[in-house]
Amino acid sequence: RQENIDIINANKGKGFDRSYVMTNGYGYIGINAEKVPSLAVRQAIMHAINTKLCTDYYAGYSYNIYRPMTRASWAYPKETDELGQYYKYDDTGTTSENLVKAAGYVKNSDGIYQKGDDVLSYIFTVACYSNDQPAYIGLQNAMIILNAHGFDIRVQKDINALKKLNSGDLTVWAAAWGSGVDPDMYQVYHIDSLAGSTSNWGYRAIRRNANHKYDTERGIVENLSKSIDLARQTLDEDARKAEYATALNLVMSLAVELPTYQRSDLYAYNTKIIDVTTLTPENELTPFNGPIGKLWELSLKENV
Repeated sequence: RQENIDIINANKGKGFDRSYVMTNGYGYIGINAEKVPSLAVRQAIMHAINTKLCTDYYAGYSYNIYRPMTRASWAYPKETDELGQYYKYDDTGTTSENLVKAAGYVKNSDGIYQKGDDVLSYIFTVACYSNDQPAYIGLQNAMIILNAHGFDIRVQKDINALKKLNSGDLTVWAAAWGSGVDPDMYQVYHIDSLAGSTSNWGYRAIRRNANHKYDTERGIVENLSKSIDLARQTLDEDARKAEYATALNLVMSLAVELPTYQRSDLYAYNTKIIDVTTLTPENELTPFNGPIGKLWELSLKENV
């Protein structure tokens, strides 16, 4: 947080210093396709989310990412940085409203868009005790935009939100992933995965595809799974990276996960006590090798 950074900066040279290491994970906003069955509506919600508001939370020590993979991974497609947000943010709400109207939704007597039994009334959930969460302001801002254009959105805080994810109980939520060393996407996105994460996205409904309600999503998930399989069948890094780039684009086309931020971890230490020459050198810092990655080599100053 900014207040912590200010304290360290104010005391730098007085016995304190710090290092930053990219986090092996990222923040995101998810949408459950089982709860929001219309692809157009999910896209409309994403167009109303300003992901920059999420990075502002970390006061310059995080930045936006545009595909659902930690930037710490070698497989992250850095070329997407030039493309920017996949679902371009529109603060006027025009893009969002046009999408739902084109999908056949009309306003009911309450002024809320509806198509059959599908009313665009949703709860956006933030996993926290208070407003102190990177995505809270972003979701509040999206609520204001959408509610001015025929949606009925409420933002709520829920300390049990992460427990509810695996059962697929949340509609729209903000959370963060932790990532492993390998960028394998099978567990989170593959159609055959039995991991609870697939319930987050509504894979149960997509797999059933009752009354062909999810024909488009089913096709996307099948192609996504083929790319994941192909990436798992080779050790060639370039080939794997190409397949993951394809797979990540397919995840985005599902409109179930909007990556928001990549942050860094802050390490602060007392230079009067620690021999900083025994910390991991700055040019060798990675998510897997932080400043005290080799704790057994760390030394204290002799005069302590």
